[in-house]
Amino acid sequence: MQNIVCISIKKRMAKSNLPVKVWLFSLAVLFGVIFLMNFVSASGLAMRNPGNGTNFTKTNVLVNVSYTNDTILTSPTNITIWASPNGNGTMLNVTSRVIGTCTANACWTLVNFTSIADGNYSINVTLYNLTSGSADVIITNNLSSFVRFDSTPPNVSAFTAPINAQNISQNVSGNFTINVSIVDSTLLVQAVYFNITNITGTQVYIANATNPSGNFWNATLNTHALGGEGVYNVTIYANDTVNNLNNSRALANGIRIDGTRPRAAAANFSGLANGQNLTGTFMLNISVSDDNSSIGSVMFNITNSSGAQNLTLFTTNPTGNVWNVSFNTANFLGGVYNITAYVNDTAGNQNNTAKVFTVRFDNTVPSVSTFSCTPDPVQKDATITCSCTGSDDDSGINITTYTTNPSTSETGSISTSCTVSNHVGLSASSTIQYRVNQAPGSSAGSGGGGSSTTAPSKKVVNTLDKITPGAAAIVKNFDKEYGVKEITIDVNNPAQNVKITVSKYDGKPAEVSVEKSGNVYKYLQISAENVQDKLSKAIVRIQVEKSWANGKSLAKDKISMFKFINGDWKELPTTFKEEDATNYYYDVELLSFSFFAIGEKVQEQVVTPEEATTVSEPTAPPVETEKTSNAAVTGVIIGIIILIVIIGAVIFFIQKKKKKFW
Repeated sequence: MQNIVCISIKKRMAKSNLPVKVWLFSLAVLFGVIFLMNFVSASGLAMRNPGNGTNFTKTNVLVNVSYTNDTILTSPTNITIWASPNGNGTMLNVTSRVIGTCTANACWTLVNFTSIADGNYSINVTLYNLTSGSADVIITNNLSSFVRFDSTPPNVSAFTAPINAQNISQNVSGNFTINVSIVDSTLLVQAVYFNITNITGTQVYIANATNPSGNFWNATLNTHALGGEGVYNVTIYANDTVNNLNNSRALANGIRIDGTRPRAAAANFSGLANGQNLTGTFMLNISVSDDNSSIGSVMFNITNSSGAQNLTLFTTNPTGNVWNVSFNTANFLGGVYNITAYVNDTAGNQNNTAKVFTVRFDNTVPSVSTFSCTPDPVQKDATITCSCTGSDDDSGINITTYTTNPSTSETGSISTSCTVSNHVGLSASSTIQYRVNQAPGSSAGSGGGGSSTTAPSKKVVNTLDKITPGAAAIVKNFDKEYGVKEITIDVNNPAQNVKITVSKYDGKPAEVSVEKSGNVYKYLQISAENVQDKLSKAIVRIQVEKSWANGKSLAKDKISMFKFINGDWKELPTTFKEEDATNYYYDVELLSFSFFAIGEKVQEQVVTPEEATTVSEPTAPPVETEKTSNAAVTGVIIGIIILIVIIGAVIFFIQKKKKKFW
């Protein structure tokens, strides 16, 4: 037939005047028609269902095949369905069976594909005619090249938020987000929604999820739409593209909706109230509770009087409803502070209404500002009146204790003390001496000789209740005759009942063996009790009257402080700090105490504070006792007696010799 057609075309081309291109086009169309006729006669099959790119579960899949060559396929009776995984050429026989329903040009039947695994397949079909009682293969064709079969529901791998039994707040926006991770091994996840039920199982909300990226699906819920506070359960419904459903994943213990903040107020503080004074280490305690969720955290915020934050303290929960933390007030500058408790429950609700105001931190010992008695000296049995005041820059003076009219019943130098305490219990003491003289015309009794000019002419004793590391104690308000303005004490370890004694001498102390060369402004002795092994350093601020320096023609840089070390006066590093109309002020660092002189620099060797600690303290020279004087008298008497005996013996022998001669 093809040969006949070709000959005919050639003849027509030869006779025709049409262009060659037209004839070639016609020839191509003719060959296409011939090819199509041959294809139809050769195959004649078309797959109506399942089609390319369709998805199915494995049960009751409609297989619909049409055919056109009814002259050959007159009465199809049987069908065999083949499946090739991913079109790799391997043919899996799904079923061979009597065909279902057929018309003049189509057959269809329901088929279960449960014998093959989930995946992508090419589908092949073979139809059979019945001729003389036997089945004849009519045609086999690859009718659908890409069909997905999936009977497995999606896998909900994890809740990423919220977590099981989480507490969620209704405060602020009232919104929270549910996030899950879902994977389908064969198809795609088609739809996800979250079913919210209350504690009785009644559905209260359905949230449709979206797929922002990858395997993650989420939805935002408004807690106010759920019907109030309480426990709710969340179940995930996940469908793939063939409606395989997974609803097995849920938050077993649900979520708790809580819009009520914890209960806390200023009255819940233990041992702390507005206006309280604190010193040293203090334990902050507060009792808090929550009616719906539970307490998640408690912290204290400490601000100064201007509102600036100084410290945030995180507490622990040692027992029950009590939350506490300790802190050292010495780490703060002395002054007024406010303390606020921030209480958070596990749903994120916060209560910060528990506050205490104007709490004063004070770690500085007070000082005795003025302490004097008049008249001084006073006559025996007369009245002397003393007055004492204290100062404290932080909490203020609370108690001042001293004797207003001390005793004058005994003559001599009498000591009396004054103690001042501030509102946190820190205290300082000062001891002064007043002189009681015998009244004129009265007997002085058996009193001894006059006073030595090298004994202390004035002495003051300051007692510090305690000194803590990091909080320097300052002893100040000295009488100007001492030449000392203040002494600052720093310790390495806590010290209690510290006594600082300053003695002023009008001349060289008796315990010192040599005079300080050059002009001397003051001779002093500074001693300390209960602190020497704990002392870190002491800063002595000395003051020198300008009138004295001018009278000695000394510039301010020609004045130093000296320490008596191992039998000699050694200059200490002396730093000029400031001056006023009356005095020059200098700072001297000490690591130990002894005898000191303030005066003119005369090129003595300057020693460091460390070198000035290696000293042999001076002691008073030995004083002859009455026993020594008596021994001397006894020796003289014995010597006189011996001399008399010798003279007597000489006279006796002379007289005897004269008698013999005569």
